[in-house]
Amino acid sequence: MTMTESTTNVAAEIGEVTITRDYDAPREVVFRAMLEPEQLTHFWGPTGMHTPLDKIVVEPWAGGRFETTMMPDDDPGAEGYPMRAVFIEIVEPERVVWSEPEFGMTTTTTYTDLGGGR
Repeated sequence: MTMTESTTNVAAEIGEVTITRDYDAPREVVFRAMLEPEQLTHFWGPTGMHTPLDKIVVEPWAGGRFETTMMPDDDPGAEGYPMRAVFIEIVEPERVVWSEPEFGMTTTTTYTDLGGGR
């Protein structure tokens, strides 16, 4: 699964950020990767960070935990950057929604078939 394109749009007046990423993979594969720690560990986090498998908890049902801790690549002794969330909705292979109660933030990821195996 390779990312082929990425764009970010910010609508600050309504507190909304939209990130669009195109992957060279069918949406079912990308959807599953989001919910399987063994796959998520390969892409969760920005450049310069990684998320070890033992720092990922995915309970893929409404009310289940979604927890990650991103670690800086250049500081192995760092405490990392935790994200603690609860899944609100999972609609295979279309949508995953989670809430981070600590920050009052809700994230919705949608998966669209672009045709041609993408």
